[in-house]
Amino acid sequence: MASLNSVTTTADSAEFDLAGELNFVSVAELCEKIQPLLAAHALITINLVNVTQANSAGLALLLEWLKRAALAQKKLQFKNIPVNLKNIAEASGVLVLLPLAPDTI
Repeated sequence: MASLNSVTTTADSAEFDLAGELNFVSVAELCEKIQPLLAAHALITINLVNVTQANSAGLALLLEWLKRAALAQKKLQFKNIPVNLKNIAEASGVLVLLPLAPDTI
């Protein structure tokens, strides 16, 4: 199971910790959780340092969240994307679409 937890928030921005496994089951549960965050913050950073496993469903989730952020005219960025998820994104030709937060690992 995966979770999305608030770490730090300010008036305009927030950082959230995405933790657990990103697979076909957990992604379905996580998909809608971005909407209230987009309504509340202009800049959202998703930290993936505590993601323990991810597959193509995890990549699809990040891309879906980016699409929703663009539609809401908000900025979404990621940090500490796991190596295996970066490899899937690179093999799929979409790694360049994932905005990375400054000071990412």
